[in-house]
Amino acid sequence: MGVCFPSTCQAFEAQLYFSQYMFPLVPMLNENSCVSGKPRKWDITAKIIGGFLSILAILVFIGTCYEIALRLLAALNKQTAKNRINDNPEQSMPKAKKQSPLEKVLLPFSMLSITSRLMDTSSRSRTISNLDHVEGLRAISMMCVLFDHTAALYIDPVTSKNPLTFLDYFYDTFYPLAASGFGAVETFFFLSAFFRVNTFMKNMDRDGGHFSATSYYVIRVLRLLIPCVMLVIIMAIFSLIIPDGPFKNETDLMQNVCRQDWWTVLLMIKPFWIWLHEDPLDCNGHTWFVSNEMLFVVLSPPFLYLVYKKPKIGMITTAVAFVATIMFIPFHVHAKDIRWIGIQDIFKYVTEVYFMPWTHLHLVIIGSAFGYIYYRHKGSLRFNWYVVTVAWAAVVGVAFLFFFKLFTYGLKDNERFHKAVFLHETSLTPLWALCVGWIVLACESGYGGVVNSVLRWKVLVPISRLSYEAYLIHITLIMQLSMMRKNNFEIDYYLILYMSAAVFVISMLAAWILHILCVALGTIIFMLKNINQIAQVKDVKQTEILS
Repeated sequence: MGVCFPSTCQAFEAQLYFSQYMFPLVPMLNENSCVSGKPRKWDITAKIIGGFLSILAILVFIGTCYEIALRLLAALNKQTAKNRINDNPEQSMPKAKKQSPLEKVLLPFSMLSITSRLMDTSSRSRTISNLDHVEGLRAISMMCVLFDHTAALYIDPVTSKNPLTFLDYFYDTFYPLAASGFGAVETFFFLSAFFRVNTFMKNMDRDGGHFSATSYYVIRVLRLLIPCVMLVIIMAIFSLIIPDGPFKNETDLMQNVCRQDWWTVLLMIKPFWIWLHEDPLDCNGHTWFVSNEMLFVVLSPPFLYLVYKKPKIGMITTAVAFVATIMFIPFHVHAKDIRWIGIQDIFKYVTEVYFMPWTHLHLVIIGSAFGYIYYRHKGSLRFNWYVVTVAWAAVVGVAFLFFFKLFTYGLKDNERFHKAVFLHETSLTPLWALCVGWIVLACESGYGGVVNSVLRWKVLVPISRLSYEAYLIHITLIMQLSMMRKNNFEIDYYLILYMSAAVFVISMLAAWILHILCVALGTIIFMLKNINQIAQVKDVKQTEILS
């Protein structure tokens, strides 16, 4: 984001000014200049990427047109058959024809088919049925992440017309609400483990206790990897599609970094790469979450298999791992000695603590435990009314501390920030995971009330299904909005809400387009590699990988 100073001012002078008046929001300033009308050259890499995306788009277009033609022809044939039956009542309706080879090839690329699967909210469209409230929880968590990142990356005090007034928003409402993104990320880790355990146990029951490692890894690795491939492709031409603005030169540099470090995304080592370079703003840095998730996917099966075959031994092993994690995190956070002196200290916290997988391992274990409880009981749990009352009161209390009080308390001074970080990582995150677990089980067992009704809103199901693509693409969209902005504006509550709503709508639309392209790419891989044979399981479907 850019801000204009007189030509006599230098970057270090502006840095001193903001360091004095904007504490604790000490920005990092670089000298730059607005770029307008700069010619955009498509090098060989950009042309190859453009050609590849064009091929995917053409396949989607052909598949969509073909399905439209088939639907029109089917409607015409149906009407003709009805007319014949009216003329001859003894004649029956013709039987549905099997799909032709051409239909099998083209229909998976159709935008209509992809979107209809995406919007299908019936139970048959899900691997695990009757979990609409979990889908709703994931959708709301995605909204919180979008709000958090919009607030952090676009609504910037340095480029506002009221930088000092902004501090009032920052302390009172803005940052506590933006901090909901932290809770949302913790919820994502919990829900991923919850779904993973249920799917694993269900497949083990289906296969008679046999674990198909190939099937397990093919489905999950491709589901995580294909959208990341598309993200890497888009970021490789990011500078060519962004409008002119104060940071156009920076986007050129970022594009070069994206082209150099693309392999860190696909190898799922982004958090370790960021830690080595001490740069949380590294290209595609937000894929740290995907890298963590992939690591948990890879390491989970031995523990889950042990829990399935030997429940007592598996639970003891899991409990030992949980205790070890809970004991390690306080020493790890205390050793880092995170303080708030400037924005670089936030970067230190992010790169050395928050992005690391072991910081979130206890959330995965808690999510797995609740997933196993759901698998064993499937909504048959019953609680006394006072247990329900105390549990919901605990959820409200922990949420209040987690989202509103902790970070507001921590922003007051250096020592408080150190304590806030310590409390966040060692106490409130596992407590919040337990609260999420209670919400899931309570809603499933009939103790959710209004919360259950809200979470089971059918509109949230498609949003939940697009949450992964939305997470990957929304940072790029926010950066584009920030870097093309040429004027300052006055920040208030309405602007924050409007911009967050706008980013949500645009991100969902972009996620839908990205989802279609991912399905198209996945369909090509599916046809070339014949994943059904690779997995050696008869009911591993293409939609399990691509949806």
